[in-house]
Amino acid sequence: MSWSVEYPYPDVEKFILELPPSLAAKYFRLTDLMLEFGSHLGMPHTRPYVRWLI
Repeated sequence: MSWSVEYPYPDVEKFILELPPSLAAKYFRLTDLMLEFGSHLGMPHTRPYVRWLI
């Protein structure tokens, strides 16, 4: 399955592009991982929602 990242508003993408370099690097690294692994990224990056809904 092919994954993509979509921003709901143009302001979100603008905000991300204006992040300080160290935060932007972390964001883009995690984005790359999400594109590669999708919803199976795993801990410590993701946590199942079902656990918190009970």
